Amino acid sequence: MPTSEAKIAANRRNALKSTGPKTPEGKERSKANALKHGLTAKVLRTPEEVEILGEPADPPPGKLGTSFFDRAWLEGEIGLLALRIARAGLMENRLRERAALRATLCWDEDRKSEAESIGEAIRRKPASVASKLEASVQGCTWLIERWAILARIAERDGDWGDPERALAFDLLGVPVELRAGRPGEIIDVDGTVLDPGPAFVELARAQSARLMEVQKTLFPIDDFDRQSAEAGLAEDLGAAGARLRKYENALQRRLALYLEKLAECPAELAPPDERPIAPELRKKLDRTAEAPEPSRRELRADRVERRREAAARKLERSLR
Repeated sequence: MPTSEAKIAANRRNALKSTGPKTPEGKERSKANALKHGLTAKVLRTPEEVEILGEPADPPPGKLGTSFFDRAWLEGEIGLLALRIARAGLMENRLRERAALRATLCWDEDRKSEAESIGEAIRRKPASVASKLEASVQGCTWLIERWAILARIAERDGDWGDPERALAFDLLGVPVELRAGRPGEIIDVDGTVLDPGPAFVELARAQSARLMEVQKTLFPIDDFDRQSAEAGLAEDLGAAGARLRKYENALQRRLALYLEKLAECPAELAPPDERPIAPELRKKLDRTAEAPEPSRRELRADRVERRREAAARKLERSLR
């Protein structure tokens, strides 16, 4: 069915309402709509960075640290990296403050949620997950609750079905490929059954009692971790903290590289006749000596063309 003229006119009117920013200030703000922290940005600068450091200089051609013109660019980049490293430190402080607040308000709830997340993988990795759960108070509680349910089923029905047996093997940390016989039986190194194990209800209650004893030894550690988190000394800041440390390490490595390159740059500009300029660049400088200053668009197009030529030469060398 063809679209009516009224519908087309309505679409055109609606399109006029969402044309994006029109003023230069609005366009500048819209550039950072998807910006989260800017720690890994190589070109874009946040409004705060532009206010402190100014607009970024164009990157120098060729390798870093080979001409006087590299020095100004390197100094600007070093200032930018120092600013971002300082911001990363502030962000880590905020993460620690948030962790301290959550430790004060909802420590047990958060640890219980962590235990639930860990326990979801017990069917795929029973040995490692069961061991990890036994390392925390809340993880032991997670295991005890399931053994209690299994004990209730065994007491009511006198036996376990396949789902309950599979869960018991999971809680015991027995891999799927080694689940021969019944849960709780004891064998020697030759595979001979030494003890068929207790009744299922006794097995479940014995495991619950064992986990309660383990849990008692973990209470002081749990209290210590809570107090450390409340004091802002939490070791684990979650996924956000891990990403932040990764970003900060990358910034530190880049800063070390730029400082090394800056030390290799000449402190003063050499006389024109002593500057190491390639013949191709000398020809371009001679041709543009009396020409008007190119626009930023022309400079950008020239850089793109140089990159294309370099890529073509690299491809040509690889095909020889």
